[in-house]
Amino acid sequence: MKKIYIDWTDMGPGAESGDADDFVAYIKKHMPDACVIIGAGPTDDDTRHEVNELFNQYLVSTAARAMGRKGGTVKSEAKTKAARENAKKGGRPRKMNIREKLNMEWAENGGKAPSWGAVVNMMEDDIRERVHADLTPCTEAEFFAGYEDWDGGKLGDITQW
Repeated sequence: MKKIYIDWTDMGPGAESGDADDFVAYIKKHMPDACVIIGAGPTDDDTRHEVNELFNQYLVSTAARAMGRKGGTVKSEAKTKAARENAKKGGRPRKMNIREKLNMEWAENGGKAPSWGAVVNMMEDDIRERVHADLTPCTEAEFFAGYEDWDGGKLGDITQW
């Protein structure tokens, strides 16, 4: 087990006194076999370099979290105005099921059926992965039928595809 001594007063700019315990947890997450001790002690150059790299990552992730929290709560006149304009247009568009996506693709391509790759990309990821785990190897038609079972019948008649 590697002992890591961290002299928090030597960590430099960005080292807030209340962050020491959080940083220790961060180190343990990235170096689970380490014994972290807050205080002065012998630490080799490689370990010191590793700790400094982790400290930089910790500062960046902490700052990113803080900015994300702040950005998520921003309210401005422009945002409010945009929300009102979108509401006049009927609000956020509803999510299309695969059948609607296929019909739109069909219409946009002048009646030409979409490729199997395009169809697979239109599928819900979690349902597609379940069907893949349950059925493969199988034909495209069997896969489609399996997807329809998991999709709750939203797929509809697939014979035209």
